[in-house]
Amino acid sequence: MTAGDIYSDYNVSAGTGGTNIIPAGSTKVLITAISTDDSSNSYFTLEGNIIYSGDSSSSTNNFAQWVESKNIKLFVNNSHYFGFKSAAGTIFGGYSGIEI
Repeated sequence: MTAGDIYSDYNVSAGTGGTNIIPAGSTKVLITAISTDDSSNSYFTLEGNIIYSGDSSSSTNNFAQWVESKNIKLFVNNSHYFGFKSAAGTIFGGYSGIEI
């Protein structure tokens, strides 16, 4: 991959253990959008820590109904990564970004 290439996947399966999205080696990516298919059971994580939740009873930031794509600006690399996690069962997450 080179700078300017699209970095995306809209079928990331995640269970209660979570799934991390970690760019390879020295790759740096600007993530511009995230989404999920199940807002009530989905969590968005940063380096394994929950930062957004679809669960309104959660003490973390509630993303209330984030099934549709949410625009974000998040720089990730091999050390600073993100992921998806389910509160119950399996969810599918998605993301889109560009390599920088």
